[in-house]
Amino acid sequence: MKNSPLQRTLFAFTLVGTMGASAAAYADRNEGLYVGARLGTPDIDIDASEFDADIDENETLGLVLGASLGNGWAIEYEHLEFDGDFEVDDDDGSYDADSNALYGVWRSPGQVYFKAKAGVARTSVEGRSAAARASDGDTDLSGGIGAGIDLSPVTIEAEYTYVNEDINNFGIGVNVHF
Repeated sequence: MKNSPLQRTLFAFTLVGTMGASAAAYADRNEGLYVGARLGTPDIDIDASEFDADIDENETLGLVLGASLGNGWAIEYEHLEFDGDFEVDDDDGSYDADSNALYGVWRSPGQVYFKAKAGVARTSVEGRSAAARASDGDTDLSGGIGAGIDLSPVTIEAEYTYVNEDINNFGIGVNVHF
């Protein structure tokens, strides 16, 4: 994914969020809206019992929009994009996948904090090779755990996310709170 629309959007949100930090942005992370960018490494695990699959996983890019509700609780929308290459029975191909999720999130108090999230994710996958083209989509329960540091108005988080039975993601994110 070279210079994709998501990358340009993430860069714009990060630039605007950083440059637009006003006195109101220094409010407690437990109140208000936030926007964030994610960079991660997916762990793709496809049942290979019917064929010999070798999957080359690339980076994950993501966008987060959230609303803090107080007392550590928040609602978060997260969009993740995955891509990579694979080889099945000596046939090379590539895949693109994306996930759109809505989570209930809890963060513990303190400058260094624990994060837990649970919700629903809609994942779409498209694979292409010289021999075939296939696509699939599913809606599954999703969740994750992580830790963060509050550098108001910015928070930095590292987390593991179970997207669905085939995709897990290890990522680092930066959120700007307004």
